[in-house]
Amino acid sequence: MQKDTLTILNKTLFFYLCLAIACYFLCLYFLSYFEIKSAAISVIRESITIPLLVSQLILVITGIKSYSSEKNNYILAGISILLVSTLLTFGSFV
Repeated sequence: MQKDTLTILNKTLFFYLCLAIACYFLCLYFLSYFEIKSAAISVIRESITIPLLVSQLILVITGIKSYSSEKNNYILAGISILLVSTLLTFGSFV
């Protein structure tokens, strides 16, 4: 019997975590678009962006593994949100 990858992490929590990460990068986009500059915002942006990029990739891989074993709408929505956010985030570096 194969254990589900997201047994500890609840499926709805997975979805909300994916949504929070995508909202963070959306906020970064709006801060850059409207050219809002502040020392406090810069410190928060520099300290949180790299860990969230790494966690974004880990959550995509974990979500794909979990979705392949158990078809769940929350997992599919979370993966979709993170994939779009990942493509836009890494696409902005190119």
